[in-house]
Amino acid sequence: MFSLKYTGAFLTLAGHPENSETMIKLHDFKKLIGGKVRRLLIIVWPPLGEVGMSAVDMSVGLIFDEHESVFHIQIDKDDLWTPILSETGFAEILKWSHFQPCIDGWMKGLIDGPLQHEVFEATQESIFNDIVSREILDIELITLKSEWNPFAIKVCFRDDFLLVSPISDGTTVETSLFNKSDNLNVFKKLGDLELIPLKDTENRI
Repeated sequence: MFSLKYTGAFLTLAGHPENSETMIKLHDFKKLIGGKVRRLLIIVWPPLGEVGMSAVDMSVGLIFDEHESVFHIQIDKDDLWTPILSETGFAEILKWSHFQPCIDGWMKGLIDGPLQHEVFEATQESIFNDIVSREILDIELITLKSEWNPFAIKVCFRDDFLLVSPISDGTTVETSLFNKSDNLNVFKKLGDLELIPLKDTENRI
C-alpha cells in the first residue's frame, strides 16, 4: 500500500522552482493524444514476497500504428510521485498467459533468472478490447486541489481508460476491468483531488 508518509514528500515537492522542470515534462504526454493503440504491454518488476496486486510495481507500454518504439508510462522512481513518459524497446515479451502464474510465483519468492523488469503482451486480451485499436481522446492529470503537483495520469479512451498512479514500490495501472484497486482512494486521504485535461495545464506551470 502507498503510505501517508508521502504527505511530507508532497509538501516538500509542491510549489518549489526546482520541481518545475519535472512537471514541464508532463507536456511530453501531449504526443499521445490522437494516437491509436496497436499493442498494449504491461511491464512488471517482480514483486518478491509481496502480498496482493495492490503491491505490484507495474506500468504500461503503448505501441501506436506506424510506430515501433514503446511509449512507457510510469511513475518516476526518483520521487515516487511524478508521472513520466519515455520511448523504449524490449527484447523479450512474454505471453499474457504467463502473467498471473509469474505474479503468483514471485509473491512466493520464486524467480528463475536475473531480477529485472518482465514485459507481458496484453494486446489480445478481451479485458483490454476498449483500449487496443482505440484512439486516445484525452489525457488528464490528477493532483491535489490544494497544491499543483500531478501524481497520476489518466489516459482516456471512448469506453475505457488507463490510470497510472504511485504505490510505495513504484507504479500501478488500472483500467475499468483490470486491477481495480481504487488506488486513488489512498490519495483522497490527503485532500480533495482534481482531474485536469492536459490542454489546460499551461497556466498551472
